[in-house]
Amino acid sequence: SETIFINNTGSNSVIYFDENVEANISNSIFIGNDDEKTIIGSSKVIADYNWWTNTAENYNVNIANVSGVTVNRWLFLKIDADAGSTSTATISLNNVYSSEGNSTYDDYSLQSIKLNLGGSNSGASSKTVTLDEHGQATFTFTMFKTTATLTASYENIKTTKNLEYVIVCDGSFKELYDLIWFNQNG
Repeated sequence: SETIFINNTGSNSVIYFDENVEANISNSIFIGNDDEKTIIGSSKVIADYNWWTNTAENYNVNIANVSGVTVNRWLFLKIDADAGSTSTATISLNNVYSSEGNSTYDDYSLQSIKLNLGGSNSGASSKTVTLDEHGQATFTFTMFKTTATLTASYENIKTTKNLEYVIVCDGSFKELYDLIWFNQNG
């Protein structure tokens, strides 16, 4: 547990358990391991609450590369953000998918990882954030246009959040002027 497996190779697997072994693998990260199966074992081996590279875009797809091992719950990376001229975003890896529905992983204890930020019109490019002990990182950014994207990546695994900033005019020309200026000058 609490291990990062990146770009490992093996003859059949990175982790192998004999048929009679009971094990619980959790709080680990598995990325780009070059083998037939990352973990081989029996149904007595439970591999829940790991990150297999799922993101908000494919959170409900079981991409765990295992054979015989039980995987019912996995973590996924996502971005939550509100659009606005100055906004706050939270990147989180403590999101759990299971057939019962999505939830937050309260026992999160993965190793701390640093994520690269990027996007367009968001002022987040070339920045990094480190996930805290709860699997989250919060930061502020400035939108340069009324539409923007934020991206967070780790080892070429990327999630994206599209944002649209809607300015509602209350009838005065100041809001209309601000909207025009904002789109032209960002």
